[in-house]
Parts: sequence; structure tokens; C-alpha cells
Amino acid sequence: MFNVVLRNTHKKGIHGLSVLLLFIATLLLAVIGSGLVLTNANKLAQEGTMAYHEGHNNYKAFHVIEVAGYDGKEQILTSLTIDVKLVGDSTPMDMHHLSVSVGEEDERTILRYRGDDAPIVNNHSGYKTWTVQEFGELNYTVVNLDLAANPIRNDVASILPYDVDGDGDANDRLWTCDGAGVSPCDLYDGTHVALQLTSTAQLFYAELRNQNGTLADISTTPEDLDVIQAAFTGDWGSLTVTGTVAFPYQIDNGCQATYYGNGELIEADLDDDGANDYMSINDTNVFFSLSNESDYLVFPLGTDLDVPGPIDTTIMVTNGERYGTLRIQGNTTQAGTIDEDVTVELTPYHDAGGYYVAEHLIRARNSRNGYLIPGDVVRFYVEAYDNITTDEVIDINFYYRNLDTVNKRVYAGNTFPNKEKVIMFPNP
Repeated sequence: MFNVVLRNTHKKGIHGLSVLLLFIATLLLAVIGSGLVLTNANKLAQEGTMAYHEGHNNYKAFHVIEVAGYDGKEQILTSLTIDVKLVGDSTPMDMHHLSVSVGEEDERTILRYRGDDAPIVNNHSGYKTWTVQEFGELNYTVVNLDLAANPIRNDVASILPYDVDGDGDANDRLWTCDGAGVSPCDLYDGTHVALQLTSTAQLFYAELRNQNGTLADISTTPEDLDVIQAAFTGDWGSLTVTGTVAFPYQIDNGCQATYYGNGELIEADLDDDGANDYMSINDTNVFFSLSNESDYLVFPLGTDLDVPGPIDTTIMVTNGERYGTLRIQGNTTQAGTIDEDVTVELTPYHDAGGYYVAEHLIRARNSRNGYLIPGDVVRFYVEAYDNITTDEVIDINFYYRNLDTVNKRVYAGNTFPNKEKVIMFPNP
């Protein structure tokens, strides 16, 4: 445990700002003599004085109690907690205006407050935004359906060549809904396709709505379909169907259809919107389903996975906005699979930004969420800007509103013992 002793190195600068604002206000009033200018000048002077007092008070009273890292078992820290408090009669700080900078001289990240309702966990809606992810074995989760041999109908099940629910039984089925009881799906008539999983008796539905917004009806034919990513209820993937339906309730070789399973959950929040993103593969492409994109991002693998052999590719995941880089390198030994010992590594694009979440360890009598007030002890949870290793020295800065740092200190971990929690000590 330690307290950081702060020197008010910026007091003169902030005081100078206040004096400058007062001088400008007086000058404007003298030159123009306008009541409107007088009002604006007084407002500027008040804001300058307020900024000075707020910064001055918090310089003296903002204390870092403890900085700790977690998961020292592998001599690497991947996340940090920072316990802070205000003391004395200091002005309450709105955490929406408080940023935290963590890093080294040449690599750092600026973290913003995630919000009052953010969970205190290292996930998408919490504070995880940048994590290099290594995948294990990958199998096809994007399947082009053979509608000539296996049409989607209301009277005979269409077997998906893919174990959607992962129960080991690759006999999940698709049906068209007929509303007449011939199909197990009788809630709708010609407007939906149903997914029937072997692991549950429940049906999951996808609406056949064309790209122009119209709802298709295959109870009467012919019917042209232009359905892109019709999502099944229950988050069980989606279906794309294009072409012409020639016979009622039968999607056959007059159409092309692709089933998109969710695939692998991406640990990092690539598009920074607090929702899940997924990665899928088929024989020749990799697909990214990002929650802020209306369609899949598709990139060629540069090889055909139906033919085992070497694969070596680096893919920039981008769609105008840069999301990350996928690297795949190694040798596949079985058709339709990227083996577990093949390197598959996704590195999210790091724009030096991110989030922290806050937990009140001790609350003052008038404590409230989103604020740090005298008497509170608040713990900030942050993701490390990169793996922090033994004896690495990092610096942590806090910035409040448009002021310079209210706290700046360098920390070192010394030699990490083989334990869960590692205290970071101020580095002299």
C-alpha cells in the first residue's frame, strides 16, 4: 500500500489561464462596451476561475492507493486494477470526463469511462477491447447448400451438412413453413424457413424478406427471392437465398442458398460497439460477422481447404474502417479443417483507445455512480495495453476534462512471483 505524493506543477499554468480570461474579458468590455459582451466575458471569467479551483483542488487531493496486476502465474500481466480516492474538501470528479493513460514511453493506450451500467468483467461491454486471440481447430461453419439433391421443402426435411448445435449429431434440418400442418412449421405460410435442431424440439425461424424490404411468399409461385442473411431466432446463424422458386414451398435448384453458422466468437470487440463479433470459414474464404456491419466481410484464404496441404496467408480485416489482421500459417491434414496446430491468430487493430470500468469499494454518505467524491475509494479495472512482463516499467497518467495530468507516476512490477495478484510499486 502506498500514497502518491503529488506536486502541483501545473498550478501556475491554470492560474495563468484564469488571469488571461479575465484580462480578455476586461479588454473586450472596454473596447466594445456591449452588454452582451459583458455577459460573455463574465461567463468566461467564471469558467476560468472554476477550472482553476477544480484543477487546484484535485491536484492536491487525488491519490493512487494501489496498482495491482493479475495472472502473474505465467510471469505476464494482462490486466490491472488501480485504486484511487479523493481526500479533504476536493471537488467531486465526474468519471465521464476522467481518462486514464497506461503504457510506456513509445506505446500507450488512452482509456475512457465505460459508463455507469458497465459490468465489472473483462468482456465486450466491460473493458476488453484489445486482445490478440489464438484459435484452435476450425471447421466449416459456412455451407453452400446442394439444393438439387437436398431442396428445402415443407414435406421432407432438408439435412444441413453441418452440426449447428454442436451436439455431435449432424442431422439438423431445414423446413419451409406451410401453415397447413404438413411441415412441422405451421405458424407461418410461405414467409419463413424453420431450423430444427437435434438437441431440442424447439423450432427457430428465419423471415424470407428480400433486400428491398418486401416479405417473400413462396406459397404461390413463381416467386423471386433475394434474401440476404435471414437471421434465425435464438441466434442460430442465418440463411441467404437468391433465385426463383418454381414450386410452392420448395426452394430447389432454381435457387442458391448458403447457411452461415456463427462460427468462432471473437474475444475482442473489433467494431467497438459492445456486442459480439464472429469469424467463420468455408473451403476457400473466411467470413467476419461484425455486429455493426449489415453483411459479412468476406476474404479469400488463398487455398482450398478441401485439399489438405500448406496454408500461409495474412488478411487485413477492413471495410473502409480497419478492424484487425488475421494470420494463418501451417499445414492442414484433413479436408474441411484447419488443424489445431496451425497458427490462426487474430490481432485487433489497436487505435490506442479503450475503456475502463469502475467499482466503488468504499462509498461516502453522498456517493453516486459515475462520480469520485471525497470519502469514496474507487477501483478502476483496465486491460493492459500489451502483455506486461517481469521488471517492466510502466507509467499511469490521469487526465481530467481539458486540464493537464492530475496524477502521473511510474510503476514497476519487480520480479513477478508465481501468484494471482502482483502489486506494482512506484518506481523511484
